[in-house]
Amino acid sequence: MSVKCPSCGFESPESAEWCDMCKEPLKKKKGAAHVDELKKLPPEKVLERLPEELRKDLAREEKLPAWSPWFRPLAYAFLMLMVGLLLTVAIYTATRLRDTGQGKESPRQTFSHQN
Repeated sequence: MSVKCPSCGFESPESAEWCDMCKEPLKKKKGAAHVDELKKLPPEKVLERLPEELRKDLAREEKLPAWSPWFRPLAYAFLMLMVGLLLTVAIYTATRLRDTGQGKESPRQTFSHQN
């Protein structure tokens, strides 16, 4: 005896849980029909059909924090580190240009000195 797949119509052995052709489950779970039925309803109607305790959990105003408590100080420390690094590079570059005298000449003048 064989079982016909509801999706593709392929006949699989009766002991099979999945279709040999399309790999769809041959036997739906107990709650699967209820879930398929809920998918067809608009969201407002789905909320009405949920169990009371689940509706209470969804209505509760308790929210999880968006970030861990250590995240903000860590982010500020990282930001200050990056600003410090940027300032260090800017000061180093400015003093290096000042000491070598390259900061006073335009690129055209520098090119003409090389000839």
